[in-house]
Amino acid sequence: MSASPRDKRRPATIYDVARMAGVSHQTVARFLRGEGVREHTRTQVEAALVALNYRPNQLAKALATNRSYRIGAFVHAQAQWALLAIMDGAAAEARKAGYVLDLVSVDPEDPASVSQAVEIMAESSLAGAVVLAASDSMLQVIDASQVSCPVIVERSARKNPGRHPEPDFAIGVEHLVDLGHRRFFHIAGPLDWPASRARRKALHAVAQEHGGEVVAEAEGDWSAEGGYQAMAAAFDPRLGATAIVCANDHMALGALNWLAGAGLRVPQEVSVLGFDDLPDGAYYLPPLTTVSVDNRAFGRNIIQRLFRQLGVRSRVVSMRGELVVRGTTGPVPAGEG
Repeated sequence: MSASPRDKRRPATIYDVARMAGVSHQTVARFLRGEGVREHTRTQVEAALVALNYRPNQLAKALATNRSYRIGAFVHAQAQWALLAIMDGAAAEARKAGYVLDLVSVDPEDPASVSQAVEIMAESSLAGAVVLAASDSMLQVIDASQVSCPVIVERSARKNPGRHPEPDFAIGVEHLVDLGHRRFFHIAGPLDWPASRARRKALHAVAQEHGGEVVAEAEGDWSAEGGYQAMAAAFDPRLGATAIVCANDHMALGALNWLAGAGLRVPQEVSVLGFDDLPDGAYYLPPLTTVSVDNRAFGRNIIQRLFRQLGVRSRVVSMRGELVVRGTTGPVPAGEG
């Protein structure tokens, strides 16, 4: 059926979707409720939804099904690029299934802020909630609260099968090992974040597997300034570290700034590794070696995990980090390592 002028003037309905997909409107309604339909039918309905730019009426759906189509999301009040990408992926995945993602900005270091956000969530009509800024203080409040809806908590950045708690982070460390590095300086994220502890544990595990060691480390705050301050406070060239491993790219850029000021050449005298593949990292001098992770896919997976708890049809979104070798890593200097 060809599109009529009326289709352009008003939002598409499930009847329009049904006509385009060649199915009944009851079948479209079952699909939108997350009930099982045949694979061929699902493909047809999904294509029609995209072609018609279908947007479900949330209020009508809620009244008809006696269920909420809103998902609450805790996010860090000072979210940086990686978390913003996770939020974007989560919102897109929720929207595709007819849900709306409501963002609640909190300061994980302020228990009162977290408690207030939990109260808002508990008093709101939510289908479920996700936590995208999981510090220990936030987890303690959430674990102690009585929240009636399902909650998915991002306790560590990427829990994938493997021998390391953060296999994507291990990919970058193994790159350094392959270059001959055995003595590492680590700039961790805030250690009251499970994600930071998982990355730190992966570094220590890879170093130990190859007879290496972490000669010193400092705690940053995910920012470039935090990386710079960590270097100023704890990096001593006399300790013999040949590679600096940073928990994210922002802190790695701060480390590069400090090294330039100290007159240490990268990568001739010391290598620097980041994590997350910050887009701007490719345009610094030297350009930053990092591990690229699909944060948007990670956000989509968080929503899919919540959907499984809600009994909504879900799927697994494939994720795997990829090493991006640029100009900040090189072979261990002669006579060291």
